[in-house]
Amino acid sequence: MTAACPECVRHCRLLAELGPLLDYRTSRPQDLAELLGLGDQELIEALGGRRRAQLRDWHRSREAGRMEPCRGGIQLCRHDQAYPVSLHEPWAPAVLSVLGGRERFAELIGRPAVAFLDAPEASDYGRAMAASLARGLAAAGVTIVAGVRGPLGRAVHAVASRAGTSLAVLGEGLATVRGRAEATLRLVLDGGCAVSELPWRSAARKWGPVACERIVTGLGAATVVVESRGEERELWAGRLGGPLGAVPGMVTNPLACGPHRLLAGGARRHRHAGGPRRGGHRGSPAWILRSRKAARGDGCVGRTGGDRRVEPDRGGSLREARSGPRPLALTVVTGAQVHI
Repeated sequence: MTAACPECVRHCRLLAELGPLLDYRTSRPQDLAELLGLGDQELIEALGGRRRAQLRDWHRSREAGRMEPCRGGIQLCRHDQAYPVSLHEPWAPAVLSVLGGRERFAELIGRPAVAFLDAPEASDYGRAMAASLARGLAAAGVTIVAGVRGPLGRAVHAVASRAGTSLAVLGEGLATVRGRAEATLRLVLDGGCAVSELPWRSAARKWGPVACERIVTGLGAATVVVESRGEERELWAGRLGGPLGAVPGMVTNPLACGPHRLLAGGARRHRHAGGPRRGGHRGSPAWILRSRKAARGDGCVGRTGGDRRVEPDRGGSLREARSGPRPLALTVVTGAQVHI
């Protein structure tokens, strides 16, 4: 069992203590992310109100630097060598409680990873597309990162867990998961891992699922939006990480507004030309990634030194190739290619 350092534990417990106040910031996720990137004293000053003096005294106490161990798991703080390199950002969590084991977690974050943004609701088409994409990526050895509360997260974990490439991110303590999310968590832990930034027994709060999406995108080398109504609360975290992708949907489906908004902002559609490639087939569903700059609507996609193309070779592993200079984009054809 691995424990986090007292400094990081204090920050983790402070977030749990300020949970009711953080709930009020979920309507503006960008503000929430900025708050989560503050130091402890700045956070107390910003949210403490009349309790500032009391919170400062508690924060200095030995009790604040202690946290109940993650039963059956480990705790990694940002000073631990096993802490994910991709999460060394101001908004990243100070502590990750991990179920599934240190070695398995290191293996999952050491692979190529794709993050799926969850949504409060999804159509049958959305769930099927999410599962289809996750199945193809997992078969290629790609780690699938997603939450467990929404229907899309449950859909991708249901298929990725069979390949042992599931990494679930929770917005509550790992010991407090109930309902459908608990069933999904059990599937994930059969061969994957689950992480949370909150103490082991922290109850679910309104801000948790919103904040955990920043960890989802931080752990992924690329992020995909399958369905969304286009609200800022659902899309904000996608702008924090690497390339962002979207799945086109029916124009009459309100849950396709988010992906269509992203695609309209600059995504290029790449179609598979010619006959089928190894591991894929003509007509497979595809999703397209574009630069984060285009995702924010800041202009056209810039040129890069060349496309990076990662695809399964004959032995099933991933290999990399390069082509001429083109705008940054990614196409995933289920079970076939991943182009970055």
